[in-house]
Amino acid sequence: MSIEQIISVITNNGVSIGLLLYFVYRDNKFMNTLNTTLTTLRNTTESIKKMLEKRV
Repeated sequence: MSIEQIISVITNNGVSIGLLLYFVYRDNKFMNTLNTTLTTLRNTTESIKKMLEKRV
C-alpha cells in the first residue's frame, strides 16, 4: 500500500467518523430537548388534572 492510499483511507474514514459524531451529538441534543418538553407537558397535565378533581 502506498502512502497516498493510506492517506486517502484515513481521510475518507475521518470524514465518516466526523459525520457520525455530528449526528450522534445532534440526536442527543434533540432528545434532551424533547425530554424536557415532554416532562413539562406531563407536569402541566397533572396540574390541570388535580385542579379539575378539586372542582368536582
